[in-house]
Amino acid sequence: MSVYGYSIFFNSNTIDQLKLRVGYGEIGNVNGLDDYLFLTRYNRSRTTANYQFGSNFIQTYRPEAINENLRWEIGQTLNLGLDYSLFDGRIAGSVNAYLNKTEDLISYVTVSPFTNFSNKVDKNIGDMENKGIEFELNLTPIQTEEFTWRVGYNIAFNDNEITYLPDEVETGGINGGTGNNIQLHKEGDSPYSYYVYKQIYDENGRPIEGAYVDRNGDNIINDDDKYLYKDPYADITMGLNTNLNYKNWDLAVVSRVNLGNYNYYNMASAKSYEIRATENSILTNLHNDYYNAGFQNLTDPNLQSDYYIQDASFFKLDNITLGYTIQKILDDNSSLRVYGSAQNVLTVTDYDGLDPEINGGIDNNFYPRPRLYTLGINFNF
Repeated sequence: MSVYGYSIFFNSNTIDQLKLRVGYGEIGNVNGLDDYLFLTRYNRSRTTANYQFGSNFIQTYRPEAINENLRWEIGQTLNLGLDYSLFDGRIAGSVNAYLNKTEDLISYVTVSPFTNFSNKVDKNIGDMENKGIEFELNLTPIQTEEFTWRVGYNIAFNDNEITYLPDEVETGGINGGTGNNIQLHKEGDSPYSYYVYKQIYDENGRPIEGAYVDRNGDNIINDDDKYLYKDPYADITMGLNTNLNYKNWDLAVVSRVNLGNYNYYNMASAKSYEIRATENSILTNLHNDYYNAGFQNLTDPNLQSDYYIQDASFFKLDNITLGYTIQKILDDNSSLRVYGSAQNVLTVTDYDGLDPEINGGIDNNFYPRPRLYTLGINFNF
């Protein structure tokens, strides 16, 4: 990674410093793959799957899938930034624009039958582009001998696009049915976009089971009527933190915002159909979304309805810490700080699931984040 910077210093009472940065770098990535996937490998069979020769059972070896042309992903990053400081550092921050291009993306894809020792292999399939601009602002509105108030704010605008992909790739496995996926990689669109049917609603705004828009007008509802709708990635991210110090007291608050990220609510789609209540002659709880949708059956189109794609934008108050410091406990260089903190304090969102912040955007196996309270003592000497 190469980074070049050029600083300009001013004999000014207003501008302390301006620094222009330009950076470019390349990095390789194997995407967490196992070793030696490009070489012929043999694995031993299970002890319960041995081959019998007379009265002896012999453990066999089987060949594994191989892709001799498998290469590393290559990421190329171009960054242009401006750092600034004004009024003796009371106002400071940066502006950054970036462009990331990733070539030879690796994905686990289906291959033609009888061409390998598996129906799926890891393969270099396409290219992707990420671009955006970020702003950072740090303010010190008040600074006296007894009281200091600092505020930090950042905002980023991001866009992701698959720029080259010869074949569409389904991904994003979901619970419910067999082998269902809810996301699709397609050239010209964001990766992991949701691939769904457009739900039709009644006059009361309730989804009509089995009723979807015939997008191609052939009077048949099938995969040709599915479309790409939203993705898990936030278009805008923001962070806001503040620190206050008054005499021996200190207070820190950290919060953030994500806007434009969407989740697939799989907890509802797989568990809110009526026949589940007595399926297989077993009494089973239903998800409470049944009262909203009223679906009777678990079908692939129901599972793949855009009804379950929900706006997961959120505001989170991540941390609040309050402390008190006693100076000169033992000598002039010693101090004692007592503090209390709370993490995962507050989440504000319209999303119906437990938490809007779902990695990958498919909400089907999320363990709730705990709210933590901490009391501590720091002794410096």
